[in-house]
Amino acid sequence: MSTIKRNGTDTMKDRKLPVILSLPHGGFGIPAELEGRLAITECDIYNECDLWIGNLFDFRELPAGDAPSPDVLARVTTTVARSLIDVNREPNDLDNPDGPVKAHTSYGRSTCVEPLSLAEKKALVDQYLLPYHGALEAAWIEYGSEAKLFLDCHNMAQTGPTAYGDSGSQRPLICLANLGAAGGSALPGHATSCSPDYIQRAAAAAEEVFAGLTLLEPLPGPPPPTIAINVPYNGGYILRRYAELRAQYALPPGLMIEFNRGLYVGNQNATSAVAPPNVEQIEPLRARILEWLLRIVDLARAE
Repeated sequence: MSTIKRNGTDTMKDRKLPVILSLPHGGFGIPAELEGRLAITECDIYNECDLWIGNLFDFRELPAGDAPSPDVLARVTTTVARSLIDVNREPNDLDNPDGPVKAHTSYGRSTCVEPLSLAEKKALVDQYLLPYHGALEAAWIEYGSEAKLFLDCHNMAQTGPTAYGDSGSQRPLICLANLGAAGGSALPGHATSCSPDYIQRAAAAAEEVFAGLTLLEPLPGPPPPTIAINVPYNGGYILRRYAELRAQYALPPGLMIEFNRGLYVGNQNATSAVAPPNVEQIEPLRARILEWLLRIVDLARAE
């Protein structure tokens, strides 16, 4: 269920964005091993998904000035639902209910009618999580010398889900993360996926490019910030693994980005109805994402 897509041919490299994309949470698929065992519904899977993340980061039909419509060097995806198997979690953290094999949703709903055995969890990790990371590492090694940026792409509910530490809190419109503290500096004993200076400059570019965005269903009170660094998330297992390998393979800067789904889905909760993509809201946001990427790729050339 995980794939790496190598885009174009050698003669097209100068036409592509020198970027590697990870899109780990956009799938709705139910592993065959869990068919008939689920306690959650299609609605739960929908409200846990990074909805329409593939649409947001598909630039192939967008113009880029005088250049051909841009693609990226590689994008790694999976079709499996993150409410069941989360490829952005430590593979061995099998006792964690919010680990690689989910015991409950972000709203506290049990995923399966009966708990899975340790052997079943390990088999699911082997089948669905490890291939995703194998594809990522293959992309990093193959394109690392050509790429100028690795971007781990996500989106988040407008307010913190009930089973999360920020339950009910308004979230920024965009979160950028490098595994560090709120300003992008390194936490003691931990590597970052890019320098504090780079993430701060990427955030400044985002403030300009995404200025004026509004939520579809704003809440009373002060509006949330447009951009936050490492809040509410500072990165997961994918970004940590990237930071570990970055020095070994001389890889480019890496970032995680989270878009607030309130911009193009609405203020979701556990029971929000399943709906198709809101193209009217997604298309202009996607154009801004491309503009921002073009800017921060230029910034990365100096890293």
